[in-house]
Amino acid sequence: ARDRHNGPRKEASSNPKPTSKSTPNQSGVWWRLGLGGAGSGTSNLLRKATPVVEVAMEDSAKEYEVSHRELVELFGLQPRHLRIFSHPNAAAGVISYGPMLLFKIEHLKGFLFYDRVMVFDANNPAVRAFVSTLRASIRRNLLVPAKEKQPFEFVLIECLLDEVAAFYESSLSRVE
Repeated sequence: ARDRHNGPRKEASSNPKPTSKSTPNQSGVWWRLGLGGAGSGTSNLLRKATPVVEVAMEDSAKEYEVSHRELVELFGLQPRHLRIFSHPNAAAGVISYGPMLLFKIEHLKGFLFYDRVMVFDANNPAVRAFVSTLRASIRRNLLVPAKEKQPFEFVLIECLLDEVAAFYESSLSRVE
């Protein structure tokens, strides 16, 4: 059965520490996926592990690695949907997929949920800078009165657009 916001339900692991076969749900509980090993006959695309930073709407952040196979199993994605993350020349865009948005905008790519965002390539310095900016925006949003607060998705989209604008400005200045 699918959980409305977190993909398929999985059995809870007795080990709360992240492993290469674990991903967190929205409450930070680590879920064991129980996937086959490298000899399972899957393609290289599915075995590829990616460093991820997950930022929640209350400004908590977790870093872990997740394989494309785990993403397919956890969220019900098709491997073709993950090509936008694995091919550097893939078109940029935002794709609605059930309870989440998949996004790839220049160097930023990930999944946006109503309460958190998973940003891939967490080791990239530009991604780390974006995450710092996003967390600062989240903290500012938490401090404003309740009727003036922006939904988490809006805060993230505003940061994404700011990052893309800065990226294009710097690219244009190098060309001139």
